[in-house]
Amino acid sequence: MKRSFEPKIIVCCVIIVVGTYILSRSWSMTVGVALLLYALDALLTAWVKKKDEQYYGKKKQEEQEDGETH
Repeated sequence: MKRSFEPKIIVCCVIIVVGTYILSRSWSMTVGVALLLYALDALLTAWVKKKDEQYYGKKKQEEQEDGETH
């Protein structure tokens, strides 16, 4: 599965990861934060995709039904 990341998200994640390293001076904590950010991005992407399919699927279905009745 190929995923493309938006540049804004990459920049925000890099800023958070670098800030974590500067504050903690711990590579293990920094890697942990990076993994959590990646997992959060994956979960939010899946949730948004599901909601878009639900909303647009219903809307598209309603438009088809309206087209058939008119």
